[in-house]
Amino acid sequence: MRRMCGAAGFAGGGDSARALSDLLDLLGPAAHRPLEAGPPSQSFVCDDHSPVEFSLAFSAGSPVSLRLLVEPGCSATTLEENGRLGRQALETLAVRRGLSTEPVRRVEGLLFPPVMDGRFALWCAMDLRRDLPAGVKVYVNPQAHGRERAPRVAEEALERFGFGGAWPAFRERAVPRGPDRDEILFFALDLGNWHTPRVKVYVAHHDITAAQAHTMSRLLPGEPAERVGEFCRLVAGDPGHFAHRPLVSCLSYTERGPDAPERLHRARTGPRPRPGRRGRPGPGHGRPAALWHGSRRRRLRMGGDDVPPPT
Repeated sequence: MRRMCGAAGFAGGGDSARALSDLLDLLGPAAHRPLEAGPPSQSFVCDDHSPVEFSLAFSAGSPVSLRLLVEPGCSATTLEENGRLGRQALETLAVRRGLSTEPVRRVEGLLFPPVMDGRFALWCAMDLRRDLPAGVKVYVNPQAHGRERAPRVAEEALERFGFGGAWPAFRERAVPRGPDRDEILFFALDLGNWHTPRVKVYVAHHDITAAQAHTMSRLLPGEPAERVGEFCRLVAGDPGHFAHRPLVSCLSYTERGPDAPERLHRARTGPRPRPGRRGRPGPGHGRPAALWHGSRRRRLRMGGDDVPPPT
């Protein structure tokens, strides 16, 4: 962690010490686990089941940022306990950083039922920059009531944030083939210091073609949507068929456009997941190999972003 802070340009100062404290608090009991003991559970934050991922983000004209993705409840033995520990760790972080967790509480009853299903309960991501407030994002699981009910959960969650009008187009374009082939993976919430707070929905499109991906991308008007087929063929080869590794969409909603996504990301992920503990995938369900990024203001690009297996 200290070396990563150094690479981001704030080693040895108060920002570095606070970032380390944040990480230790988020990990809870797992922070004291010896590395040789291996990860405490089969987290799929990383391909090797580590509950922490470090990354550096480079943007033109902006300072380098250090990004953390953490599963706070990784030491839990059940998903229900995982969610409880995760929310406790998030509240501790919020007090230290002066954040409001109201967005999480708004969907707490919906996404943390008494008996949980799925592969995870809560992840926390942090965007750390020198001499700037931290940006915090929380990932929660729309499959907490089961994969088949994830669309209903996502619809209700969007409604609670004022984006209910976006659901008909989302259902028609982003998940037209049902939850087995268009799998809603994550629901993400921005907390704290973000220029434009977002609500984000991530969808894994299994066994999809470039033509189908282009149809889905009509959610986002403009030239980037027109070029998604080109991107898919470039990444997967002609005719752009993702038969083994799913394509992942990330749709961002903001108050500026409540009925349509502000941005859409496409990512090619690792191999299909192999079942692990409590249905969690084994190694290989990891980070994107390539990304298509489109928005109303920005053109297509290749490269990394905060897309999780999430950002």
